[in-house]
Amino acid sequence: LEELSDQRKTHPILPTYSTGVKNVDIVPLVKEIGDLVKEGGALQDKFTKIAKNETNCSATMFFKAKHNMGMMEKKRLSQYYLLSKFLTGQLTLYARQDLSKHKADIVNLLAMVDTYNVMITEDPTIPKNGHPAKNSQILSVLHNNRHYHTHIHENFCSPVNHQLKSITTSKILGIIARERAKSTSPVLAKSLVEDMDRQQLEFMTSDVPWMVTPVPFLGIEQEITGTSYLVSSKNKDGDGSKRKNKKNGASPGGTESKSNVFLADVRTHFSAVERLIEDESVLLHHILSLVPKVPGLVNKSMIKEGKDGTPRLNGTMRKKMGEYYHDILWRTSGQLIEEPLLWDGARDRIPMGLAHPKLPLVIATLLKDYVSAQLGDSYPSLVLPSIHIVIEVLNLHAISASWDVQMVRSLAASSRPKTQRVILDDSSHSSITGKLFNETVNSLVHLNNRCIPDVLNDIVSHGLHDPEEFPFLEEMHILRRLQATLFACRNWVETKSAANIQSWKVADFFIINHGDLSRMLPSFDLLQICDHKNVAGTNSTSIKLFSHVQSAVTQQVQTCQTKIRNLPIEQNENLCRVCRTFCLACLQNVFPGGKHWGKSGNNPVTHGSYVKDYTDRILLPVFSALAVFPTETQQVVGRLAVKTLCDSWLEHIYQKKFKFSEQGARSLAADFAYLRQWVDASQHLNDDSKRYLLLLDSIRQCEGVAKLLQNSSGKDVAVKPAKGNKVAPGELPQEDDSPVTQILEAIPPELYVTNHKKWLSLRVGGGGGGGMSLPFCC
Repeated sequence: LEELSDQRKTHPILPTYSTGVKNVDIVPLVKEIGDLVKEGGALQDKFTKIAKNETNCSATMFFKAKHNMGMMEKKRLSQYYLLSKFLTGQLTLYARQDLSKHKADIVNLLAMVDTYNVMITEDPTIPKNGHPAKNSQILSVLHNNRHYHTHIHENFCSPVNHQLKSITTSKILGIIARERAKSTSPVLAKSLVEDMDRQQLEFMTSDVPWMVTPVPFLGIEQEITGTSYLVSSKNKDGDGSKRKNKKNGASPGGTESKSNVFLADVRTHFSAVERLIEDESVLLHHILSLVPKVPGLVNKSMIKEGKDGTPRLNGTMRKKMGEYYHDILWRTSGQLIEEPLLWDGARDRIPMGLAHPKLPLVIATLLKDYVSAQLGDSYPSLVLPSIHIVIEVLNLHAISASWDVQMVRSLAASSRPKTQRVILDDSSHSSITGKLFNETVNSLVHLNNRCIPDVLNDIVSHGLHDPEEFPFLEEMHILRRLQATLFACRNWVETKSAANIQSWKVADFFIINHGDLSRMLPSFDLLQICDHKNVAGTNSTSIKLFSHVQSAVTQQVQTCQTKIRNLPIEQNENLCRVCRTFCLACLQNVFPGGKHWGKSGNNPVTHGSYVKDYTDRILLPVFSALAVFPTETQQVVGRLAVKTLCDSWLEHIYQKKFKFSEQGARSLAADFAYLRQWVDASQHLNDDSKRYLLLLDSIRQCEGVAKLLQNSSGKDVAVKPAKGNKVAPGELPQEDDSPVTQILEAIPPELYVTNHKKWLSLRVGGGGGGGMSLPFCC
């Protein structure tokens, strides 16, 4: 206290240059606390003896002493807490100023910190830093037990969530470094945005064409400056005058206007970072030169006498303290840089968080290249922790920003009652919702693949990848979003497909299941997920946790991918079930009655009028919708539709138990022949698809039933195929160019019917007759 009083006389309290408010003189407060402790020492010993042992006095005196002792201890603890907050607050305030102009004040503040440390250390009611506190070390009436630290936060103390500890030199450096980080982070963020090489960034955007958002990318310069977003920048120049009133090439001052293109030099950015490091190093030098003047803050072994006789820190301690200060400074700067980097705009630019996600993505990629470069072309090693955090912040923002706008638009489109179509660049057809989901999945897959070590580093140039530097957080953000996107896409496909097929909107049904889903499969094949086996033996708890959660999310993503791959097959089964219902309902309305099929005579027959109505209602919508699809899809879906139509046709005939005369059987054969003619004349399918459908067993089975119904002799059909025939039912011919009729004539159609006796019973006057129980192909 005497030393503090002398220093105050030499360096009196002066108004601060920032606020003009006089600083509070802490010396009288410290002196008052010291006097209180000295005066209460003797009283404390007496009260402690009484309060510790209830047998030494009556119960009334004991509880009085305990109550008074507790009140004194509460007062003292409150003063200690307030003093601790005051000292740390003063350190924070001085960290914002130029320390070279306040050296005397800093020395006084450090001396007060040393005095506070001594008071804390010598107070018998405050435990040491060890935990748990022992009974022999504490003379506290309030908590005289091993759980002192557990109860220290109860409401008799001031609401400070930390234990009373000494303010060490490391804590002082940490307080100053964290406060200085609030100043360095905006400077670093401004340099990252304004001093980066924009031509190189523009060139790097060509590597990310897969990131497609509802808002188009306008270029690096326009995205940074916001010329396409800010209304004022479109209508006015910097001096506020309207551009349309200016002549070309004229500037407000009468000189030639300069080009608006900013040609940044990467050395400018590095120079700004180096100047920032130099400024912080100068501040650190002032702090380390003042700390030895207060001997209680450092050990004597750490101090040496300088040439001018003043105490100084030795080289080893200066190096350790400097490394500690810069480590906290730049890590905290990286943690605080998100707000000034993404959300703090300027007069000549908009916040980067409002720009296209490509901008932060390419800046993060460029920073990765700088970090991986050689020492001369990279950042100083002191700021690398901050740059690593900046890269993570930019990548996470690009992931969240791009996914948010893509997913919101996808969900909005999926909620519309009608399926809107669009023609893509490759002339294929897609729904707008499916296109948006495909773009979202494709973007997430590419973002995920950027996290793979083989993509992160060029192993030839930079060696093996360090497993500890894997971007686990980015990977988890991507996989979580990919999982949500796939779930939403699957739910949309199932819901819309069920609604479309029930209303026989087969065009929308095919667009979703055979157009949108097929275009999503290449993204599934492109997805690469790291198994993290190389970090299985790590001791890091956070890495173990990330690996465990990543494996669980990966399993869910892969399960959802498998379900989406199987969706077309499942929906085709739904198509067959609904198509059968529609076919039977249509035949119930249009199929002629039993009298029509039982007529006798030898009149020439033609196909019935119901056949055209039947095929137009069922097959025409299907074939029309398949016109925009490739051959493979036309064959697969067309086969299901034709097979379901034929099977339903035969099912209806057999269920109604119509009796066919020979004339009726020939009429039925003409109806089946018209189906073949109708398929052959279709203008919606290509020749390969029509040829494939004309060779289906289902059509041959119908023709075989008609042949059996015309077989009045009741003789068995020859099982042996024609000589030279090598084509079995259900197989395609070896000669793809052979005529369809030649292939059909090779095998009798009756051989495609599975149960001859069943169909022979439908002849007029027929009760069975001979017949085969198995087709030739069996």
